[in-house]
Amino acid sequence: MVVFGLHIGAIATVSAQTGNESELTNFSLSGLSNHRFVAPETIVSSQFLKDSTLVHVFHESANSWELSERFIYEHDNAGRQVESRRSLLAGGEWKLKSRCTQAYGNGSNPAYEKHQLWLQNEERWQDSLQRNFSFDGRDRIEEESNHIFQNGQWKPQILTTYSYNLESLLISELTAYWDQSYSHWFNHRIVNFEYDAQNVLTREVSQLWDQLTLEWVNESSRAYIYNDDDMLVSSERRNWDKSLLTWVLVSVISLEYNDDGQIKNTEHTAFFSNAGPLSSQNNLTNYDEFGNVDELVQGFWNSSDGDWDFYQKQNHYWSMHTIGRNLDGGEGIHCTFNNPYSAGLPWYCSSLKENVTYNLRVFDLLGRAFFEDTFLGQHTFNISRQLPSGVYIVLIQGGFDYHTEKIVIR
Repeated sequence: MVVFGLHIGAIATVSAQTGNESELTNFSLSGLSNHRFVAPETIVSSQFLKDSTLVHVFHESANSWELSERFIYEHDNAGRQVESRRSLLAGGEWKLKSRCTQAYGNGSNPAYEKHQLWLQNEERWQDSLQRNFSFDGRDRIEEESNHIFQNGQWKPQILTTYSYNLESLLISELTAYWDQSYSHWFNHRIVNFEYDAQNVLTREVSQLWDQLTLEWVNESSRAYIYNDDDMLVSSERRNWDKSLLTWVLVSVISLEYNDDGQIKNTEHTAFFSNAGPLSSQNNLTNYDEFGNVDELVQGFWNSSDGDWDFYQKQNHYWSMHTIGRNLDGGEGIHCTFNNPYSAGLPWYCSSLKENVTYNLRVFDLLGRAFFEDTFLGQHTFNISRQLPSGVYIVLIQGGFDYHTEKIVIR
């Protein structure tokens, strides 16, 4: 659903949130960096920004969908989301409930994200939660700290730090909690990520810190399975059984794609005993003609009827976003390169500014990140990593400059 509007200025990559996160779309991949899977509702075209989301719930008695809540998103001139507001429909009127505001540092990196609740009786916003982010010189997130607002002041709650290998792949995510009585951070959970020889994420293992033994103890794991085209087709989650000292399967997530390579269906099956699958949840995604997520429908499997009972749907509305430079003009960026492309071959781009650091990112058509680097504007650059055969989007961004190219690797 596209509404044509106009946003002037250089744009940045935007991941608009629907406000409804679940295991089906998260795959437990928290954080903001270098994960090779992006949930369907966060995939956006560089030409469109999400304006709003309408949420409907299904009433079985009336056999119809009823509008229940909405999310409205605002963006700055760079195309970055700066606010989302959630409202509930009650008595035929929209009632404000909450909002999330974002501020940015350099480029598209968020500096903080603040959540607030609307106090209807006092007609004011009440602070609730704030997440602060810090990034290194390669735009990789280093730290995320969560604070909650209590008794008129911000109090630290959770601290997450991220570690990377030499190829900038995320290898660990360490979470600590703040103990107010000791005024100290204590380890809580660590997630370690494993990759194959082609740097494809294959497994993550979550462990909890045992304060008595002062060691990490297995909690859960998730394995990722890909098809021959390097597309994620399923993930399997297992919990650690302390008594049996083994991993026990608890859930499986399966993905299906449409002819354009977009995720059209995700199915989550849970196992609560050795009797086999006991529950299933389904997400069905439809796209508009421009490739934006149009409708996302969620349902549970009804074993009695042998069919899906859909209980919620989200309709997303987008507006056209003008890709370009600031109003002061300029010739834009023009690049010359080999296409089909081979790793290591140079790119020559005009109109890049000297002494400006540019970010280079490479994504496939599903929004999965395969490569990133930085370079100075007066220099040539290249994609040094050998990527699997396919079609990729190359993003060049620095200052107010923004440029994309489509390349083929064989």
